[in-house]
Amino acid sequence: MICFDTTVLIWGVQQKAVPGQEGRVERTKRYIDSLHESNEQIMVPTPVLAEYLQFFDTEERKRQLRTLEKYFFVPAFNLPAAYLAAGLAHKHQAQGGERSDGTSRQELKTDFQIIATAIVNGAALLVTDNLEDFTRLADLAGGRIKVSDVPNVHKQLDLDV
Repeated sequence: MICFDTTVLIWGVQQKAVPGQEGRVERTKRYIDSLHESNEQIMVPTPVLAEYLQFFDTEERKRQLRTLEKYFFVPAFNLPAAYLAAGLAHKHQAQGGERSDGTSRQELKTDFQIIATAIVNGAALLVTDNLEDFTRLADLAGGRIKVSDVPNVHKQLDLDV
């Protein structure tokens, strides 16, 4: 099972990117297509869902939720995930609690929730554009999950023969 972070979900579902990320939409689309072709399940933890949905009005938020529930596994941030997130936060604080530039305390808490939910629900890989922070969190979790940028899946072009 593969877990998506918020920006990856935006690239793949909304097919939107900020300047400088233009190629990310097509790359993510190809990756999602390859995951579906191989019957790989894609996880969107509820903390990711909350981040994703916050910018939509009520009606669009409902429509987006129906779409996401249809195509993705959406596990809750539950008791085991909360326990793991708290342990990761404790380890992080014990090691000095460094954050990458610009990461707020709330964003860091959400990242703990995302990675803990992914681990508790059996994700093998967390796909994110925030490699630095999530790699550090995965290390705190004893390597129980791998972290990656969106893999570059090459599309076979049709031959005109």
